[in-house]
Amino acid sequence: MSSDAYFDFITDKRQWDVVIDIHNHLPSVKQKLLNDFWMRVTENLESIFSDRKCFVERSDDLFDKNSVLAVRHEDWSDVFKVGFGQLAGHVWVGVYCNDIREDSYNILADQLRVKLQNSRRDSTAWPSWYHLGEDFTNVSSFKRILPSCQESAAADYAKRLQEIVVKSEPILTQYLATWGCP
Repeated sequence: MSSDAYFDFITDKRQWDVVIDIHNHLPSVKQKLLNDFWMRVTENLESIFSDRKCFVERSDDLFDKNSVLAVRHEDWSDVFKVGFGQLAGHVWVGVYCNDIREDSYNILADQLRVKLQNSRRDSTAWPSWYHLGEDFTNVSSFKRILPSCQESAAADYAKRLQEIVVKSEPILTQYLATWGCP
């Protein structure tokens, strides 16, 4: 349909009430989709990591710019977690490090960058991270997490995080053995 045809359709008096209803309800629909999706991802992660002495933690406010859904291994103390960030925005995934010692942090970032290809390092708290391509500030990204697609999308996200945990776990364990907790 051309832009003119969409314009004519949307601005037709018979359609306008529907357009207004959609506009008014879209924020709550988006919020429910995101809550349901991240809850499914959380449940998948809890199932995957149930026997590995790992904890899954999720921010209460998904719309906070610092929202995360992360996995933390019992042996990592509060030094490391691996997770998703900006859950209602331009979603990224990475490794969090609560150690500001520059020498050890730089070594960790370099090791993670080699192991987790495509990762960036321009954050003081996340030595390795990258965007996943989903941008939940854009309504077109919601197509992937519609109820009919949500189960497979949640499983895919959980699998991605599991792969990063498995790849980074030896590096994080070695880091703690070498450098200790901050």
